[in-house]
Amino acid sequence: MDQVFTDSYEALVLFGNQHAAAKKNDANRVTLNTAHVELREESGTVLQTFSRSATGFADPGVNAPGWGVTAVTLVPAGTVNPGAAVTLVASVKLEGMTLAGEVVETPSFEFTVKVCEGCLIQYPLDADDPSLPGYQCIPYGDAVETPCVLGQDDPIDCRLCAVTNSRCVSPSA
Repeated sequence: MDQVFTDSYEALVLFGNQHAAAKKNDANRVTLNTAHVELREESGTVLQTFSRSATGFADPGVNAPGWGVTAVTLVPAGTVNPGAAVTLVASVKLEGMTLAGEVVETPSFEFTVKVCEGCLIQYPLDADDPSLPGYQCIPYGDAVETPCVLGQDDPIDCRLCAVTNSRCVSPSA
């Protein structure tokens, strides 16, 4: 999570329904309602525990689990001080209900989020302005691929943000 671009982290989480398929109805279909998250530092110190609404569903499987997906906030805005470089661990448990009314939950699973400032910005050599000393990103160069979620997981080519963010102009900025 690069704080130059975002102050929160949201993940798409895949979950499975291991209930057996019902013979005449979909009573074992699971609908999600809540995501429970415990966010802690890498050392184990708990920063916060929170629950958020979650949406999604998974049909029962026949020979394998039925799969569903939901979005879960793992690092809420304002959790990490600006400029901090820290590794966080989010322990997530999803809760839902079958259409028959049975409350179900997933086992907890952990997701590591590395927080930094400027670490996802890449400065390719072909984006450098050779007429200037040092490295200066040319904002309108070749077309580059835009990350799915700016500031999460994927590198960001300096040409995508040099016009709007001074951190993208040069590695020394």
